[in-house]
Amino acid sequence: RVDTSTPDFVDPTVRYVELAGDSALEVEADDGLTIVVNDLMGDIHGESGLGGWLLRAMGFAGEEAHVPGPVKLALGKRKGEVAQQFRRWAERGDLRRIIVSHGDTIMADPRGVLRTLAASLD
Repeated sequence: RVDTSTPDFVDPTVRYVELAGDSALEVEADDGLTIVVNDLMGDIHGESGLGGWLLRAMGFAGEEAHVPGPVKLALGKRKGEVAQQFRRWAERGDLRRIIVSHGDTIMADPRGVLRTLAASLD
């Protein structure tokens, strides 16, 4: 049971970020920053069969990391807020990876991915 929207991880290297009705974690480590996101972005690709077709048709899967279409719709006027946060993260020179709940971890140019995703919300 989740009974808080401001969790305390009792660990100064983990920070909870509430963002447009969703949430993310910023995790600092010796090798840099890792961002963990839930529904705000996906990196599902290579799915086949009916399931893969359905994921693509509904906007949850694609060739590159993206903000899923249904999520963009749900964000409504808060898209700008999310785009701003993506840009703030992209400015972090120590960003090493983005772990997404839906898909593959983004290791290659996570800062560039965030800039592209922010632009897709403008």
